[in-house]
Amino acid sequence: MSVAKRLLAPEGKAGGASDDGERASSALVADAVPRAIMLPMAVDKKVRRSFRMVVSASGIGAHRVGRGRLYVYASGRSSFHNQQLCMDLALALRAFVRTVERGSMTAAARDLGVSQPAVSKLVRNLEAHARTRLLERSSRALSPTTPGLRLYEASRGALAMIDAAIEEARNETGSLDGPLRLHGPVCLGESRLHAIVADFQGLHPGVSVRLTLENRAADLIHEGFDLAIRMGRPVEQNVVIRRIGLIQRILVASPAYATRCKPVLEPGDLLDHALFVSDTVLSRADALPLCRGGKTTDVTVKPVLTTNNAQVLINAVLAGRGIGTAQAQLVAAELADGRLVRVLADYEIQPTELYITYSSARFLRPTVRSFVDFAIPALRRIDGIL
Repeated sequence: MSVAKRLLAPEGKAGGASDDGERASSALVADAVPRAIMLPMAVDKKVRRSFRMVVSASGIGAHRVGRGRLYVYASGRSSFHNQQLCMDLALALRAFVRTVERGSMTAAARDLGVSQPAVSKLVRNLEAHARTRLLERSSRALSPTTPGLRLYEASRGALAMIDAAIEEARNETGSLDGPLRLHGPVCLGESRLHAIVADFQGLHPGVSVRLTLENRAADLIHEGFDLAIRMGRPVEQNVVIRRIGLIQRILVASPAYATRCKPVLEPGDLLDHALFVSDTVLSRADALPLCRGGKTTDVTVKPVLTTNNAQVLINAVLAGRGIGTAQAQLVAAELADGRLVRVLADYEIQPTELYITYSSARFLRPTVRSFVDFAIPALRRIDGIL
């Protein structure tokens, strides 16, 4: 039995019928369509509506017979008999959608956890099913044809709706399961986000998380992430964004350095010290924006070390080599036990906004929605996020 039949057939024997009328109708369909997919009529209305959208866009027919099943079939008998197509429609559409989004069958196969030849075969079978070319193939990239683009636009939302509805039906018992693909910045991920993920999994052991930490903005749709934690306001137009708060940034030094070197009494004194900075805090003119009393002043500085790794910067400061910029939440423990002290305590570096973002609110899976609702208050409770 194919994956589609196993997932979509109603309970009991797949070919069973409850009365003579249904048996007769089933026989007619079986004669015309030997590999029909049977979808239980009792499934959620949103799933059924989305499935109709997909099969309609694919050039595939759907017909209801009897009381219990919807039969999905190719519009022509010869497409099954002559080409011997026996494919999982949902998997074929997922392979096609992912290929369009990634622009590569190899990347799509990696995301779906199957081989590249499997994806290629699924797409070819889908093209044969729709009786048209869906992808333009070149040596450099793949792009959808006009019919392919229409199918992609119809299928992407419909598949997302099906996923959300099925997951919601599974989770009516109150437990969540399934994958969660999360992207976040390295510094926040290493210090706090991994613990929030662990706490969430403690409440929902059935959820498996893929946590990717990188200092860049990920493309949620094309890279296959469910959601992302972002520093700085996202500029994409096709995502939902929710503001978490402001990340507080300060200047710190070791007590030994502060005692040994000339005191910093005003921002201009920073020019007389070795300064370590994160590559995200300076303006285009290599100025450090310092805030006090609601007023921001750009201070000219000459850093001796600029890095994209927060821990490298903190280690340099702990070693007594100079003054460093730091997120307050990353050095809270060091400030509390006296290993670091504030420099220019009346000033703060201009803070960075923190957001959580996801691709769609309408088709948000329950697991993703639950993590968003769990993570936002957890992040807001962190000392150093205002």
